[in-house]
Amino acid sequence: MSEPAVAIVGIGLHPFGRHEGVSGLEMGAHAVRLALQDAGLRWSDVQFAAGGSSSSGNADTMVADLGATGVPFLNVHNGCATGGSALVSVYNALVSGACDVGVVVGFDKHPRGAFAERPEDWSLPAWYGTAGLMVTTQFFGMKIRRYMHDHGIEAPTLAKVASKAFRNAANNENAWRRRPLSEDEILDARMVSDPLTQYMCVLRAKVAPRWSCAAASI
Repeated sequence: MSEPAVAIVGIGLHPFGRHEGVSGLEMGAHAVRLALQDAGLRWSDVQFAAGGSSSSGNADTMVADLGATGVPFLNVHNGCATGGSALVSVYNALVSGACDVGVVVGFDKHPRGAFAERPEDWSLPAWYGTAGLMVTTQFFGMKIRRYMHDHGIEAPTLAKVASKAFRNAANNENAWRRRPLSEDEILDARMVSDPLTQYMCVLRAKVAPRWSCAAASI
């Protein structure tokens, strides 16, 4: 028996950047409204929703802004994979026949500095944090170093990936960094956590205190 066809028919994105006076939940609701507009639907048409945030509140509470229609709204928390996990949740609801229209939303708004995660929350010993290994750049620096070792990848390949992202951002009005950077500029930038240089990392904040983004799809 074949699965029913599932398609993304609307998308919405709040611009990346520093947005004072706007909460992560408000940005999420904004992205949902844009997705609904793109799809030609109303919030009352949505029969199931899933979404999440690392530190900006429970996604289901944005019904206070969007409208209390009684829609089942699943909160998802899975680190950097929260958006993808929410998408899978809505997809499964669609193919099961539980709903015909679903919404996926992900959003975050972080303070300046490193993520203040507790090792114990990730099934890691306390010394992992004491040694500095919970610092995001250090953690991913070690992971990519292992990946480079296992697959024979060199630093210029990382620069190619980052340069491609900057080229794409230059054409995206919702992007934060809009200036293309060459591979040499990326490789010659300040080293953060070997082999990751400054422009291989996500900038969380520089002047204003928070970094934020939100995206939704139907």
